[in-house]
Amino acid sequence: MGEKKSGRFSPSLMTLTAVLITIFMIVGLFGNAITIVALLRCPRVRNATSPAVFICSLCIADFSFCLLVLPFEISRFANGAWTLGEGFVCVLFPLLRYWNVGCSLLSIAMITINRFVMIAFNDLYKKIYERRWVVVQIAFIWLYSFGMLTPTLAGSWGRFGYHPLLMTCTIVRVNGHSAKIALFWIGFLIPCIAIIICYIGIFLVISGMKETSQQKKSREERARKNEMRITRMSLVIFLTFLVCYLPAIVF
Repeated sequence: MGEKKSGRFSPSLMTLTAVLITIFMIVGLFGNAITIVALLRCPRVRNATSPAVFICSLCIADFSFCLLVLPFEISRFANGAWTLGEGFVCVLFPLLRYWNVGCSLLSIAMITINRFVMIAFNDLYKKIYERRWVVVQIAFIWLYSFGMLTPTLAGSWGRFGYHPLLMTCTIVRVNGHSAKIALFWIGFLIPCIAIIICYIGIFLVISGMKETSQQKKSREERARKNEMRITRMSLVIFLTFLVCYLPAIVF
């Protein structure tokens, strides 16, 4: 009852997709759980004065996505249809999906901004990232991501419901209006632009360090290489996020 079927995809493809999502869910739960535990054991994280606090926020968002969102996706592809009706679950599923995606992207943005300030404005770093301000920034990540969805949750700017073409519950139009375009701009594109600008600034600062490193001690050269390695790793995480989550944001 309440089953929504579509013949657009073959059963074998749907089953394969369900299996792959299951693997991703297990790996995601395990990997993020280990990272969260490791970070929480770090004294600097407990004092809320470390960049690792934002990494912990990212891991919690990704862990929640794996735990609360992917099981619905597995059910949809395993059954070849959305079988959970158009009631409460059809509202809860897209709400959790968009909320977690928003938290993940904003956490990545905060990590990037944190690194940019630390590298380019080291003298101001401790003032900007005092414990109270870090707590405010973490609260902002989660509350802002949820706040963007409240008009849709209230049904005043589109609504959460079943989309027959996509075979899933998502943001659907009401009287021709939907929040998807606005969410794409304020919840996705603007944070991405901020991230890109910060990465450009980081690479420029690190490149400047390289030009003068011949006249300085070898430990500064090692520091430069370490910063470049971390920056590249963070950039890979961001690009991976874009590849994985952009379809969810667009559709």
